[in-house]
Amino acid sequence: MKEFIKVYNKNKEDIEKFIVTTLKNTGLILVDTPQPYKKLFHIFPTMELIYTTDQNFDQISSNIFRHRTDASQKGNNRSYMYTKMMKKDEDFSISSPYISSATGHTCITVMKKENDQYIFIDFRLSALLGRLGLIELNPSFNEFTQFFYKAVGFSLMAFAFFSILYA
Repeated sequence: MKEFIKVYNKNKEDIEKFIVTTLKNTGLILVDTPQPYKKLFHIFPTMELIYTTDQNFDQISSNIFRHRTDASQKGNNRSYMYTKMMKKDEDFSISSPYISSATGHTCITVMKKENDQYIFIDFRLSALLGRLGLIELNPSFNEFTQFFYKAVGFSLMAFAFFSILYA
């Protein structure tokens, strides 16, 4: 996780510019039903969660994930999220990386003001950095590499043990 945050901080301006520019080119995001948000999930494969709040930062929509929605958070006050935000321009603010309570992953949140509401969009940091080519993400290769190093290590320990017994 520290490595992801270090890479993010090094490339912070470019990442934030990419996200804000893409969201600006998308146009209005705010809708009444979760279905149109599927387009946004298609544009941003690294997006994990989206929800809206009113002017007082009380959540007025369900948590909308890629393949499901969760209405249990509706009505919660999200003013703490506003305090984490750093303003980028008059419509957009972005948070520093943190661990999301909704997903359990390290993410950044983008807040966009539309009409009298705020839209909060969470992006999974590891997926975002991998998608932009800033880190190498290949879980199956990483598992294979770990298995290989463990196998070689145990083989060398067995060889050393048998060498000691032989001597």
